[in-house]
Amino acid sequence: MAGLLFAPTTSTFKMPRSARALLLKTDLRFQPSATQEELGALSDELKGHVVHSLTIEKKAKKLDGLPEFPAAIQKSVKRVSIDAPAFTDWHSLSQFESLEELSVLYSCKTLPEDFSFLRNVGTLRVINSKATKLTKLPDVSTLELVDMKIPELPALPASLTKLKLGGLKKVKQLPDVFGDLPQLTEIRLEHMTLRGLPPSLIQHTGLETLHLEYTNLSKLAPKDAIDLPKLRTLRLEGRFRKWPKKVSLPALDDLNLLCWVTVLPELPDTITKFRVVAPLQEVTPRFAALANATITCFAEIKKDLDPAVLEAWGKRLGTVEAEPYVG
Repeated sequence: MAGLLFAPTTSTFKMPRSARALLLKTDLRFQPSATQEELGALSDELKGHVVHSLTIEKKAKKLDGLPEFPAAIQKSVKRVSIDAPAFTDWHSLSQFESLEELSVLYSCKTLPEDFSFLRNVGTLRVINSKATKLTKLPDVSTLELVDMKIPELPALPASLTKLKLGGLKKVKQLPDVFGDLPQLTEIRLEHMTLRGLPPSLIQHTGLETLHLEYTNLSKLAPKDAIDLPKLRTLRLEGRFRKWPKKVSLPALDDLNLLCWVTVLPELPDTITKFRVVAPLQEVTPRFAALANATITCFAEIKKDLDPAVLEAWGKRLGTVEAEPYVG
């Protein structure tokens, strides 16, 4: 039986059943029927080779962990993707001292509650509907938690620069801890059911990108001011109807707004991309000269607009007959 197979440089190459593992350039992939013990026997064949990524697909139904790899591979592996239903030996990942990115995907049935044993990983991506509890995180810079059934977020590391949360249906409120994350520059919230946004998020001094899509957000921040001095990109969808009394977005460059507000807040002249879908009570010629500027409002509003506004916006002023859909 062949052990390690060195494949041509094509991702469509099919691994023969006689092989236990496939080395495609610097990506090591495993035969679906391979076991941890069988892979361990490949150590001698792997010596002297550079492996940057490990891919464990959902067809690997017998693989419950990783063997101890040669020292050179322990130092070279940077990315690991696991989608195997039987995988349980998560601590076997600790051997990769240069690991930069870990993806834990849908087919994994048993996930650890504590990921803090991953000391050097930069990106942690967990996309899994079977995870019900998450207590500790490593000091990552990028964190993605999607479709998990956790009731609340664990403590977020101060090292965080990018945060993506999606489909966390049981998380109704975000913790008011974003002031403790000074390096955070990007937040993406998708398919969430949130009651509102915490003050430390809407007043973060370093945030540059904020995406809230299909969040069903009913209250934006009615009692707190929005003050995001470095925010450049804002994509905002929700069911909220009012802005806070103060909205300060001095660096805003790209605005994509889908909501039920009837008026727009004061916006800076720095905007170069401007798209709004809302039941606006008034539309002005301001920003109409921008190549990427579009507004969609109620049809009955358009007929009452000043002719100068209609001429300024032209075809980029659209209408809807009913309230815009907001997920």
